[in-house]
Amino acid sequence: MTFTQKLLKLDRRWIYLMVAICIIVPVIVTFRVPIQVTPETKGVYDKIESLPKDSTILLSLDYDPSSMPELYPMTLAILDHIFTLNRDKGRGLKVVAVTLWPTGPGLGVSAFAAMEDKFGTNLVKRGRDYAFLGYIPGGYAVVIGLGQDLKRISPTDYWGTPTSQEPIFEHLNSIRDVAYMVELAAGATVETWITYGSKPYGFPMGAGVTAVSAAGYYPYYNSKQITGLMGGLKGAAEYEKLANVQGNAVPGMRAQALLHFVLVIVVIVVNVLFIVERSKGGK
Repeated sequence: MTFTQKLLKLDRRWIYLMVAICIIVPVIVTFRVPIQVTPETKGVYDKIESLPKDSTILLSLDYDPSSMPELYPMTLAILDHIFTLNRDKGRGLKVVAVTLWPTGPGLGVSAFAAMEDKFGTNLVKRGRDYAFLGYIPGGYAVVIGLGQDLKRISPTDYWGTPTSQEPIFEHLNSIRDVAYMVELAAGATVETWITYGSKPYGFPMGAGVTAVSAAGYYPYYNSKQITGLMGGLKGAAEYEKLANVQGNAVPGMRAQALLHFVLVIVVIVVNVLFIVERSKGGK
């Protein structure tokens, strides 16, 4: 057996070991990965920056734990940006969150708990600065209903507090009253919110989606049906850079960049070895 044949028959577990090293090393060794901010991500950031004082932002957390590595950092970065504006510039922005996915409530509770820990409950107070409605089943019918009468569709928040008694809903009767919406989705709910929410009720929206589905939403961005589009972990890292947030997306990009580099090298080497072996008449 020739040297090239031995390399081509190398146990695949060595590849798995290389992948593990590429993931572990960036956790131990910090190195800089250039993050180029795209106009799509900046579209979401700029819209939130430009909102009038005391505006309400709607978040829909339509994803599950399997998509958490990509979409949860976006959630934290957006919330961090909003509450930093409130703390540093006195913007008084409010956040109302909901999920159309039954797997979403735990992620929403965790995200708001993280904001309370970071900013304190004096700045991030449930019922006054934010509200989480939890999971509401019904898909597009829920979106339509929230645009007609929010308190009827969601008489209580996730924790059972009547929405009619929470200060955040004093002047918020439906999603017609929100200034902006960001949809964070692992499925096709972006289209649901555009078709049954943003268009009929007249509020602008942006979206954050998984990397594998991002390409399919560029027509919505190019046609200005959404103001911005964040795609995968890279989109989250771009938002962290814009908002100066110390999150998990930028460190995650180090591991992703190193892994991609190594895999490209492996693909090139294997193809070169294959060509060499074929030139010798091998199989």
